[in-house]
Amino acid sequence: LLIKRQARLEAQRRPEVRVVAPAMAETARGHEFCVPGGAFLSAGHAWVRIAPDGQVRIGFDDFARKALGPIEHVELPKMGETVGRGEPLFAVRRGDRTAHFAAPLGGRVMRVNGTLLDEPSLVSQRPYLRGWVCLLQPTDLAGDLPALRIGQQVVAWYDEEIARLREATGPGAAGAPVDDWAAFERAFLMLAEGEQPVLP
Repeated sequence: LLIKRQARLEAQRRPEVRVVAPAMAETARGHEFCVPGGAFLSAGHAWVRIAPDGQVRIGFDDFARKALGPIEHVELPKMGETVGRGEPLFAVRRGDRTAHFAAPLGGRVMRVNGTLLDEPSLVSQRPYLRGWVCLLQPTDLAGDLPALRIGQQVVAWYDEEIARLREATGPGAAGAPVDDWAAFERAFLMLAEGEQPVLP
């Protein structure tokens, strides 16, 4: 009975992952991980939404925002800069901690969200709407798209990522901010295609 009770309590504490409308993702409770409907996600926890004109809007996902917690500063990419998939695109900071995010696909930076310079908290409080980071003109959208996940693919992957985070930082960590941003970046944000993470 004790083992069954412990298993039931653990299941109740296990984070829930679900696909929701972007606005709903921003109001989710701490133990819920929300996948934005209609957005693609990269292995480096950046989201991508394709606009009708073929440009892509980019920000960071619910997993990263819960792991990093409040953000005090956003380092935006330079306008006109061209980046390749997997290269550093933007960074976020809190105190002396910095986390860099890789470009989910290659392209030229057409626009940045300057609002984040004055209101950096938007990147974590409203990541899928007002907290987007930049707009890219992709150089090879068709070639880069297969490396991204969408919808239910993300749900299964998030379950794996949550398990890896718990393994690295302890069972209570999923849904709570991590202390070591550098280790989190190495393990979860800047993976090269096909590279396996090395947990601290």
